[in-house]
Amino acid sequence: MMSKAEFGSRISFTHSYKRRWSSEGRHHSGRKHWQRTDNVGDGIFLGQRTLADGRSYYEEDYGYIFEPDSHFRAALVCPGPNLNPIYVPLDAITPATEEPKQ
Repeated sequence: MMSKAEFGSRISFTHSYKRRWSSEGRHHSGRKHWQRTDNVGDGIFLGQRTLADGRSYYEEDYGYIFEPDSHFRAALVCPGPNLNPIYVPLDAITPATEEPKQ
């Protein structure tokens, strides 16, 4: 893990997070959690964010309600100029070893 990644620094990563949802159908209780997946790449470090795992349920008067069970920190990384940023575990990032080829 990088001790102090700065905004705009180039990093390499070995894993990322994907948002998962498990439910029994529409208007039923379910779980939302971040699953760690293998994903090797490099990108630009944008900052840190707090993510939450928890459960979601539906109430007629309010709609969907999310109740977090746990919180954790993740790095926000942009893997390319035309790609959306992704969440990466903080222990899966290291400084990039070489400059990208032009």
